[in-house]
Amino acid sequence: MSRTVRTVELVAASGAMRLADLASCLGVSRPGAFRIAQTLVAHRWLVQGADRRYRIGPAARAVADESQRPGGTPGG
Repeated sequence: MSRTVRTVELVAASGAMRLADLASCLGVSRPGAFRIAQTLVAHRWLVQGADRRYRIGPAARAVADESQRPGGTPGG
């Protein structure tokens, strides 16, 4: 699970990432990075553009938006 979370963090920080860059940053093979990315795409946490780069998807944006609302964070 930590690689999955790290993938979202990396893509969010960079704006867009190629599969090869994800694999390198995560320290996994391209097939391993592909499986992680495709799982996140299936759950809409990432999207893959026509340029084949991964970007933050609508599910991740919805979580981020909710956290910005009053009372949207624990203890808030």
